[in-house]
Amino acid sequence: MKTVLAHGCFDLLHLGHIRHLKEARELGDRLVVSVTSDKFVNKGPGRPRFTDTERAEALLELRCVDEVKINDGADAVEMIKHVKPSIYVKGIDYRDVDNDPRLRRETEAINELHGDMVFTSTRKWSSTQLLIDTLGQSPYADYLDVLRGVECDVSFSSVLDLVLSVRANRHRLLFVGNGGSAAIASHMAADFQKAGAISSLCFNDGPQVTAIANDIEYEEVFAQPIRYHGRDGDVLFAISSSGESGNIIRAVEAAKGFGLKVVTFSGFDPQNAPRKLGHANFYVPSRRYGVVETAHLAIVHSLLDAAVELL
Repeated sequence: MKTVLAHGCFDLLHLGHIRHLKEARELGDRLVVSVTSDKFVNKGPGRPRFTDTERAEALLELRCVDEVKINDGADAVEMIKHVKPSIYVKGIDYRDVDNDPRLRRETEAINELHGDMVFTSTRKWSSTQLLIDTLGQSPYADYLDVLRGVECDVSFSSVLDLVLSVRANRHRLLFVGNGGSAAIASHMAADFQKAGAISSLCFNDGPQVTAIANDIEYEEVFAQPIRYHGRDGDVLFAISSSGESGNIIRAVEAAKGFGLKVVTFSGFDPQNAPRKLGHANFYVPSRRYGVVETAHLAIVHSLLDAAVELL
């Protein structure tokens, strides 16, 4: 018997889902659908609109669906290993996606079972957009509400105490980031020094980054300066929206190797590597770069504002 596995949120069941699942069922003898559990639905405030059990109940009413399972994970890897399908199905919108860590892990999982990854031909329909249209949700609700969903494994006050200790003992804050996160790192290093009276360094200088990338390797562009400049008592702020940046991960490891405290700022996949490496780890539950970067800037600025008030 050829089993087909489809996985998704299915928060608002619509015609696009139905066509996708009917096409998936035609690929084999049995269609199993795994539904993302509520705590791993990462689509912004108020989502999921329907609970995982409600979504599973709706899917079971479809004639093309033979079984529904609730998947308690950020991706479908464990479900693929459990169901052992001959075919794992994704929507057409995933066909040309690059650098999606979840899709990469799922592809590796189905390959290990010698199964096939198949993309259906049904055009993409957006549950998110349909919910916005029907419920009147603002398209910028993520930006308005995202800070309510920010997670950290320690209290904000304990991170502030870390910053205040750096100032009191004349140590330094070190900042690293790529792209938009590099801009945040540079911006906040300047502000902490100017307004917060805290010695701060940002390692995003163009000649330095390009020289290390060219002469050594790109993953070392932040780690090497940290090894040269890091001193006992310094604190590293490591900013990575996706949490997948190899140079950020290596910078964190280098800082910890020298005994520095590390505060990480990440988003996207809740299982991202930096989130597990810092002494304090801020995580923004969104996969939108703009939302994550805006939240990271707000978090670091709030730490600065609190430090300024205590001058």
